[in-house]
Amino acid sequence: MLGILYHRDLGFPAGLQMPRPGALLEFSRHAIHAAADDHVTLDMLPLRLPAVFEVVEATTFAGRAMKWLVRLPLHCNVEGKMRDTGKDLVLALGLCVGDSNCYDVNTVFVNDRTDTHRTLRRERYAAPERV
Repeated sequence: MLGILYHRDLGFPAGLQMPRPGALLEFSRHAIHAAADDHVTLDMLPLRLPAVFEVVEATTFAGRAMKWLVRLPLHCNVEGKMRDTGKDLVLALGLCVGDSNCYDVNTVFVNDRTDTHRTLRRERYAAPERV
């Protein structure tokens, strides 16, 4: 079964479930390796979804959101204090099986905060129904 992919620039359907701040993040082995490839250390990965993040993409199956791509500010530890790096951490989230307050993090990558991806391939995404 193929999911329906939505993008923030084209809009999300009204009432679409979004990730919950404070939910536990479970990083896959692949996500941890991908983070390391982008010079992101374990102490830079959040244990919980922070209050400040942006949903970039959402994938639905049978009308229910199951996967999200989110961006959040990337911080690093400098002399015991977390500092903003000026970059964003992008996380691919999926629902944890059997736990509604948890997300599996399938992959991680870093983006420059100023990267606005103006090369959006609109044909990949569905447009939400207009009410």
